[in-house]
Amino acid sequence: MEAHPTSVCSTSTAGAAGDPSAVIGSSSIYISREQHVLTNSVFLSISWFSVFGWTDMLTLMAMRWNQLKLDNLATSLTRRYQKATKALQTQLQNLESLRIEFSVCDSQLGDWVSNVKEWAEVLPV
Repeated sequence: MEAHPTSVCSTSTAGAAGDPSAVIGSSSIYISREQHVLTNSVFLSISWFSVFGWTDMLTLMAMRWNQLKLDNLATSLTRRYQKATKALQTQLQNLESLRIEFSVCDSQLGDWVSNVKEWAEVLPV
């Protein structure tokens, strides 16, 4: 009497199209009855999962994703603020260098801004 009864599973390697005439080789794998039952239960649970559990799994994944976003929200907003502040400082420095280069005083710059605003109101959209 055997301690663990075994069953035989045959495997084969077929061509890309599954053509049986294109079999490259075949082998036999001996597995125990317990392994066979486990394999069948895994396949059954996978098929059950794919039918009934897919929506639940997606819901759980979305909930986890939202929790991670919430946990990292302060860090990401801080980084965005720092990047925006740095970009604004760079643009202000560029504007100041242009103002000095063209020898424009603040009153002339204010007049130009008001002229552009007037033109924007007059032009049709």
